[in-house]
Amino acid sequence: MLVIVMAFIVTNIDGFAALAAQTAVSTPERWLRNAAEASAAFALLVGACLLAALAISAIPVSNVAWLGIVPAAIGLGKVITAFGKQQAEMQSASMAGVVFATGIDNVALYVPLFALLGIARASTAGLGYILTFGIVAAAIAYLAPNVVRLRPYRRYVDAALGLFFIAIGVSMLTHGLA
Repeated sequence: MLVIVMAFIVTNIDGFAALAAQTAVSTPERWLRNAAEASAAFALLVGACLLAALAISAIPVSNVAWLGIVPAAIGLGKVITAFGKQQAEMQSASMAGVVFATGIDNVALYVPLFALLGIARASTAGLGYILTFGIVAAAIAYLAPNVVRLRPYRRYVDAALGLFFIAIGVSMLTHGLA
């Protein structure tokens, strides 16, 4: 259960930060629309992950654990780039586009996780993810103007996320999430 919760938290911090940054520079009329658009895009992303997990369910569980290489590699990339050149600040973008652009880590972690959980547990986790994302997105729409002050700490969060991805990937490779 802890892996399911932590997977949600670490894969969505970047999306929540992007949502907060976009909402902070938007007009108040767009704040709730940003949250709704991001939530709908996230629901589509989770649905795609569930379908991909179902598709790979024909693979023996012992081989699915090898998919742990993907989050480990993404985590290594996050650690390496966390203290490199900082990304340009977002000026204006569709929140759905931002969610899809920041969602590769979600896909890399959710697909093997959902495949190892089985379709019933994965569907429950996916529904929980979607509901939680919507609640957090609505909270961000309300709090975003004050969140922008945390921007200087982004590189440390990215490095911590990278280390977590490496740990999850290695865990999947060695234990298959058992």
